[in-house]
Amino acid sequence: MTRDSVDPVTCSGCGALFDRQAWVLLVLVERIGPANVRRMLLRWSDEFCIEVRRCGRCARQIAAKRHAPAEQVLAM
Repeated sequence: MTRDSVDPVTCSGCGALFDRQAWVLLVLVERIGPANVRRMLLRWSDEFCIEVRRCGRCARQIAAKRHAPAEQVLAM
């Protein structure tokens, strides 16, 4: 998982690199909202979520820290 929401993401399976623009084009598998992440990480900010997307090259799942969509932040 990336430490910053703008870092490129690398697939651990095939090594494909996805910048921010390429990341949003990948199939979204799951978005874990801030409240759900905080169940495991006590100091998690409301502005971030975890997105899991499918690698466009090998189809493995990749998780990355991203800015939470506004509707998730407002739902807090």
